[in-house]
Amino acid sequence: MKVRLLIAGLLISAISLHAQKSSKTEQILIPAEVNGRCGYIDQTGKWIIQPKYYYAENFAKNGLARAIVMTNNNGYAFSHDCWIDKTGKEIPQTLKFEYGKDFADNGLAPFYNKNGYGYFDTKNNIVITPQFEYACSFAKNGLAAVKIKDKYGYIDKTGKIVIEPQFEGANEFAANGLAAVKIKGKNGYIDKTGKIVIEPQFDFANEFASNDLADVRIKGKDGYIDKTGRIVIEPQFDFANKFSDNGLAAIKINNKHGYIDKTGNIVIKPQFDYAFQFQSNGLACIHLNGKTGCIDKTGKIIIEPKFDDIRIYKNIIFAQTKGKWGIIDKTGNFIKSPEFDNVVELGVPIVQEECPF
Repeated sequence: MKVRLLIAGLLISAISLHAQKSSKTEQILIPAEVNGRCGYIDQTGKWIIQPKYYYAENFAKNGLARAIVMTNNNGYAFSHDCWIDKTGKEIPQTLKFEYGKDFADNGLAPFYNKNGYGYFDTKNNIVITPQFEYACSFAKNGLAAVKIKDKYGYIDKTGKIVIEPQFEGANEFAANGLAAVKIKGKNGYIDKTGKIVIEPQFDFANEFASNDLADVRIKGKDGYIDKTGRIVIEPQFDFANKFSDNGLAAIKINNKHGYIDKTGNIVIKPQFDYAFQFQSNGLACIHLNGKTGCIDKTGKIIIEPKFDDIRIYKNIIFAQTKGKWGIIDKTGNFIKSPEFDNVVELGVPIVQEECPF
């Protein structure tokens, strides 16, 4: 009996320990700006890394964030790129980042120098030598669009060209293995071998969504096609956005925005001045009468349109009023008073290597 009780106790302790570990939430750091300097706050709005950078990005998949540091030398300002970790420790960086782009699943991210664009890994090793006029992020199928002599093609993770540069424009491959490309002013789709599977015929073609539908434009109207190129929702909208993972897409009719489902039925009638994609917390931002609020997938207003702007980042809702940003809950009440000049999406500054303060 004592042995059984001991084993039961050990099992309970193990389960308890696992629950404690599982209950630990990942530390989320968000770039924020105040008085012209950038740092990082947590989900409560507390400064974790004090604002001292000229520019700061979201933390990348390698656990580091890109930042610009300004130093003063005899009355002149000098800037340099660096990585910082979540303690604010600076890791010097000699490569010029392609701002706003994270490491792909293969561990590579684009950068640029005087020789052009190339790719480096999470340990700052140059993996693909700078040689391209432009370079996009790698897709899940391991291919990335690059620009050579004013034409776009695709390379693999070794830098080998697998689809010859021949397109006027090229998008990232979607999960269904198709990518939108532009040929002679029209947009169509190719597969990973470069074969055209949907003939270039559209004035605009977006990336396929998770439901395998893509919004396209024909003669000034937007509609949707499936992965065979068949029109499944007739071009009838003044504007149409990519479908969100909840199966709804924002559309525009007669200067008002609403939402449709994958059959093309209007599920939230056009009534907003502008409507954004739904986010992972189940809310979508809408503009109405010059103010911003949030709705749920039924169209019910969850956060009244009373803010100048709203940004949703990993279930954290930032709201702007009177030029300052704070954090609100799902009822629209501030849980962190507005005190930040900017949050989440900080504008990339134009930095000169040498300029007077």
